[in-house]
Amino acid sequence: MDYVSEGCQTLTGYPVEAFINTPLYGGLIYAEDQPRVWQNIQTALTCQQPFYLQYRIIGQDQCVREVQERGQGLYSSSGMVLGVEGAVFI
Repeated sequence: MDYVSEGCQTLTGYPVEAFINTPLYGGLIYAEDQPRVWQNIQTALTCQQPFYLQYRIIGQDQCVREVQERGQGLYSSSGMVLGVEGAVFI
């Protein structure tokens, strides 16, 4: 992640700095939800469509929270995925 808002600490219990250029967020996704989340994002990127997901994360306090994520890919003129942008909400 290149940019993370201050709200991430309220959502996850971790400070902004913990997410910048690290894979931490993916590890917070509830293990049973990870394959579905990954597959849905990959499908959306392949089809160049936005995605909307609902899944669970485990915060630093070990509490499970249901979240919603909306996002979309960023593409080059040739259609190559350059990145993904989105937002996660409770």
